[in-house]
Amino acid sequence: MVTGGIGGLGQRVCLALAKSGCDVAVLYANSRDGAEQVATDLRSLGVCAEAIGCDVTSEQQVPSMVSDGLAKFGLLDILVNDAAYNKWITFQDLDALTHEVWQKILGVNLTGPMLCIRAAADAMRKQAGGRIVSTTSIAGLAPSGPSITYAVSEAGLIHLTRAWRWHSPQTSWSAALRRLP
Repeated sequence: MVTGGIGGLGQRVCLALAKSGCDVAVLYANSRDGAEQVATDLRSLGVCAEAIGCDVTSEQQVPSMVSDGLAKFGLLDILVNDAAYNKWITFQDLDALTHEVWQKILGVNLTGPMLCIRAAADAMRKQAGGRIVSTTSIAGLAPSGPSITYAVSEAGLIHLTRAWRWHSPQTSWSAALRRLP
């Protein structure tokens, strides 16, 4: 499962997984047509690929997304948290940083991965294994990037993924980070 599977990096992740022989759930929030096209391209490589719609910020939709993926693929071996949202607001322009903007960015970039990790980890524990990968930005390591909220959300995602890795050390699933510029 790749959240944000129709974005630039998300598509490349889906392609790399398919080239490695993995079946792929291309997860999307808004562009069904785009996700269907990515899935079609992946199927041409001989793997099973499906477009699955999901608002990663929805506590109701995320477990359903995992259930739909399990129904279609049988197992959930890999979750890649790649969905992201941002609005460019300079660090100096605090007036433009509204509560709504703050909530939207944190919702997609931090709450969404938490919900996805929680749902995927449950499935992975039941099948005795799996991998969780969260893509994030260097902005999470130091105050930089397109906005304060983006930097905070990326720092939170780094810590969330690291903390979740220790959540249940007796299980055989793992979590990893991939820092991106």
